[in-house]
Amino acid sequence: MCRPVTAEPVRQEQRKKEPYLEVYRVNSSDTMEVTKTLNVLFPGTVVNEDGRSRRIPVMASKSEHEEVSRMIRKLEDRGAQRPRSSPSGRIPPP
Repeated sequence: MCRPVTAEPVRQEQRKKEPYLEVYRVNSSDTMEVTKTLNVLFPGTVVNEDGRSRRIPVMASKSEHEEVSRMIRKLEDRGAQRPRSSPSGRIPPP
């Protein structure tokens, strides 16, 4: 008895590798620095920067997006921990 061969597992695997656009919002880090870092760490992905809206559009596969998302969270955590200077450049009294 012959069984039909299904290509569904192959199609699902191809969809996982297919690039798509995801836009990430950056709150506490410098968008340009995050973009530079992502471009170095993920050379196969397309990473752009929109500094005015503090967003970073990324074209990548599903697995790459998972890694990019983790890295942005790490960079955001570091940006949030960075001490802020006062506008005058002087340290306020305790």
